[in-house]
Amino acid sequence: MKKGVKHSIKEQVIDGPLGLSVMFLEKTGDEFYKMYAKETEKNKFDLIETKGDKEETTSIDEKTLLKLLKDRKLEGIITFITKERGTYKGKKVSKKAIKIKGYENAGGARKKASKKASKKASKKASKKASKKASKKASKKASKK
Repeated sequence: MKKGVKHSIKEQVIDGPLGLSVMFLEKTGDEFYKMYAKETEKNKFDLIETKGDKEETTSIDEKTLLKLLKDRKLEGIITFITKERGTYKGKKVSKKAIKIKGYENAGGARKKASKKASKKASKKASKKASKKASKKASKKASKK
């Protein structure tokens, strides 16, 4: 808050398997500016600029995007795009390792049942086993 007016600035960079996406949001009181660029193909971006209620969509190349970011003084994003892009990608993990960690539905695994459901299933199984054992014992006794 500066002089009773709320200021909000957000920057976001996502470098994933679907390409690069950059978001910048600046809100000062009632003034609003949002820039969102998403990579459609190599070095080509779809840019959506929102100023107040007006929204513009354009297709630009990487050079134009960098120039636009420079005008907005977004040095962190520029540094990432020019120097660090592609260096933070995670390691590939096998499906077996994911199953061990207990991720839900990883590699076609079933969703973990609730505590109540698993308790009920366990109780039912033990009841069935004891019933089978007693039936076996009564059969043995009747044979004698």
